[in-house]
Amino acid sequence: MRRPFLLFVPGAVVGFVASFAILSCAGCPVPPPGSADAGPPPVAYDGSDVCAHVCSHLITIQCSSGEGSCLDTCRDAVARRLTDLHTDCLLDAGTVEAARGCKSVRCP
Repeated sequence: MRRPFLLFVPGAVVGFVASFAILSCAGCPVPPPGSADAGPPPVAYDGSDVCAHVCSHLITIQCSSGEGSCLDTCRDAVARRLTDLHTDCLLDAGTVEAARGCKSVRCP
């Protein structure tokens, strides 16, 4: 007995899509749990010059805002209490995106 063509096509399409989805990720490496690249570990702050630690950490995570006049700008802002630089947030940031989320650096 012949199967009607209209019943065969949807089954073939579903089968193709399912096969494609399974085979496309069959060779994908799966990283072990907890090994995701979250960037460098947070900088241990020892209580000394927070601006030196922040600027150094920004350079470590490849944020260009840590270069150049970072140290002088940071120290001036802290001394004059011009704005909250969210230094704790910046020191905890493991990526440029996380540093931008602190809302005190641009990291262009």
